[in-house]
Amino acid sequence: MSLSRYVKKCCNFALGTSIPVLALCYADSSLRTAIGKLAEQRELQLLYTQNFEKALSDGQSSSCSVFDAIVSEIEEQLPLHSIVQNLRDSRSTDQNGEKKLFLWNELKFQSIVRILTTLCVITECNMLTKVSLTILGRKDFCLRASQKYSANFHDTFQKDSDPAILMGIVYVLEKKQLPFLIEHVSSSVHKFFESTSPTDIMKVDNIYASLEGTMNDVFLRYKFEFSQDREELLSEISKKYVVTGGLSQMLDELEDFVTEADAELIFSTQMRLLLSHLKTFLPTEDARLAKMLSFFTKFSGSITESPVKESFFESISHNSEARTFASIIYSSFDRKFSAIENSTV
Repeated sequence: MSLSRYVKKCCNFALGTSIPVLALCYADSSLRTAIGKLAEQRELQLLYTQNFEKALSDGQSSSCSVFDAIVSEIEEQLPLHSIVQNLRDSRSTDQNGEKKLFLWNELKFQSIVRILTTLCVITECNMLTKVSLTILGRKDFCLRASQKYSANFHDTFQKDSDPAILMGIVYVLEKKQLPFLIEHVSSSVHKFFESTSPTDIMKVDNIYASLEGTMNDVFLRYKFEFSQDREELLSEISKKYVVTGGLSQMLDELEDFVTEADAELIFSTQMRLLLSHLKTFLPTEDARLAKMLSFFTKFSGSITESPVKESFFESISHNSEARTFASIIYSSFDRKFSAIENSTV
């Protein structure tokens, strides 16, 4: 065998044996890359889930805080103490029956309006707070994910504001909405309770049915108004939070979500849950309406205090429709985040 043929044969042998080795190395490298990508995906999914659950949990506690702040507004716009005091004074004076009946009817409307308005405010605080913090939670997830998985991309995300700013916005929105809400609840209460007299013997089921009918009537005409408050709302916020456009964008999202038909359905569902929870506190025996009104008057104070207040928030905290709605909000990523998502696939 000539030297040239021998050298050529050796080269062919070396090449033939190296190809499988190179292929094996490449396969091993690809496998390690795939495993790394899978680990990143799992970490990203865990971060996604943790941030979502935290947003819901924070929403539960924060909605109670916003409600605490708005309670004084409810008490101021729907006072009961002066009516109760006038009724007490009427017992020790020679006021005629017509005057006393007027006071009882005034207490009837005011106490029922206050109870139902309070339940509506609980629902709205719960809805607005959880939607706000879900939007913020999604943005926080994008920020943390971009910092961890896309070093060249994370600068495009900014922390718009802390939750306290959003809770302040929710409080202002709810405060501005309150007179409009009271007007609608009052109209419906007069419609369903006009013909009842404080001396009537009332069955508990009939009282509850009238409360349900009142709220169903409210649902037909009442919607949360957002747009009218926008300019004034932004004018009350420090310019440093608006200059990047981040907070303004979040308000746009908040308005879009809380004025959707799905949000209105969740609102009505949660109101029914609250009414059902209220029923567990109602007197169990039939009684004169005047006695029921005494209960409503006292309970108007109890419902704003612990632990009764927390029990009402808890009664709507596990609503599956609200959780599904929150998951839709949380998963509504913009185009920017697709770069991170694609980089880990």
